[in-house]
Amino acid sequence: PVRQSVRRVIQIENPLEGPVTVTSNCTSAEINVIPSQVIPPRSVGEFRIEFRPLLVGERSVRLTFSCTELGSFPYVLTTRATPVGVERTIHFKAALGDTQSQTFRFISYA
Repeated sequence: PVRQSVRRVIQIENPLEGPVTVTSNCTSAEINVIPSQVIPPRSVGEFRIEFRPLLVGERSVRLTFSCTELGSFPYVLTTRATPVGVERTIHFKAALGDTQSQTFRFISYA
């Protein structure tokens, strides 16, 4: 749904004997991913991807990871944002003259 985050992880393996630097490039501002990361030798690097849509709709987004030693890793992401459902409501039941307090937390991305 709109205004809610979805997170996924993409793993890239470095089979080489030395560390490599992998950079990312995305065509959408709604996708957050770390711009670059150093992957140690003979290990796996994890790139956390977060999708936080602001508008309802379906889009095709290109996400590319690049490294001079390992090459390019292109991804085509199909993102879909649905309308937000009914949000939680707060109910108060207090007699006239009594007091009642409740905590309601909300997040604004404005």
